[in-house]
Amino acid sequence: MNNKNISASAQRVRLKKALQERGSVTTYEAREELNIPSPAPRVFELRAKGDNIKTILETLDDANGNPHPKSARYVLVSASSNND
Repeated sequence: MNNKNISASAQRVRLKKALQERGSVTTYEAREELNIPSPAPRVFELRAKGDNIKTILETLDDANGNPHPKSARYVLVSASSNND
């Protein structure tokens, strides 16, 4: 997967693909693995395009093992047929 394109459109495509393949993506996974610095706006945009994405707040550890309460896990409930 090409993570070098940082346009909003490319980030949406990467995020939607990851959600479809994994079922869920955390804020940290989006930032570190998908090169999406601010995942919340991309989720907002995907929702506006018809995707049903649920946000679950949980305590997640960052790359250094530090816990962060109320971190987001985005769960794909149903996807629209829109590819972007």
